[in-house]
Amino acid sequence: MKHLLSLTAAGLVLAACASGSNTDSASEDARHSAYSGPALLLGGDLESRERLKDHLSDAVGRATIELGAGNPSVSSSVTVLPPPLSSQEDRATRLPITFDLTLRNGECFAVRRNDGEEFRLDGVTCIPVTTADSASKA
Repeated sequence: MKHLLSLTAAGLVLAACASGSNTDSASEDARHSAYSGPALLLGGDLESRERLKDHLSDAVGRATIELGAGNPSVSSSVTVLPPPLSSQEDRATRLPITFDLTLRNGECFAVRRNDGEEFRLDGVTCIPVTTADSASKA
């Protein structure tokens, strides 16, 4: 009888642990969908970066763009470099355009810093910037 009670108690503990992990996963998903704030590009893979470039290309109205130094999976700001000088130009008159990546209700946006215009980044997966991410940059 004592062994039966011990086995039953152990089974209950294991069941509680298993259901707790599902609850943790569900609550983490809920936190991400309710989160509103700075975001990072999920992973540094080429496909995500290319999708981001496509969206930013549309946002600045140019067919091709180059991103400035930095990694959008590490920093929530992304810079689009001005186009290269033509043969008739001797100095650059255009400035880089900076966008901030944000996450709102589970959707990723690029917000142009100089005017606040938002561009939804369909097909681009962002994750919230956590305090651990911020601390590792310092």
